[in-house]
Amino acid sequence: MERVGYAMRDLDRLHATAQRHGHHIGIYVQRLLDEPLPWTRMRSVYRLLGLVRRRPRPVEDACRTALDLDVVSVAKIAAMLAQAWRPPHRSCPPARGSRAGSPATPPSSRPRSTIRGGV
Repeated sequence: MERVGYAMRDLDRLHATAQRHGHHIGIYVQRLLDEPLPWTRMRSVYRLLGLVRRRPRPVEDACRTALDLDVVSVAKIAAMLAQAWRPPHRSCPPARGSRAGSPATPPSSRPRSTIRGGV
């Protein structure tokens, strides 16, 4: 059934699908398709719906923010989602010979030992 809407370029069906995912997503899709040649923006709508399938709630929030700022760009929505998501922080021990929070000193810049004949 969804293939028929895709093949027929059914904009109403596309908008209804977006509206089912969230109020602001529906408005955002309506704004995307509000052009003289709306089928030229269908690929953007499909990209947005792909984002919705992976993370529905954050996309709804991003669409709300983008509408408040009057930004209609799926690339911006994707960037907002990427910026908001951070991988879990894995604590690693500091590098040997370094203090926490400072970069390790490379061996060539370390002071040489003043003891002669020693190690």
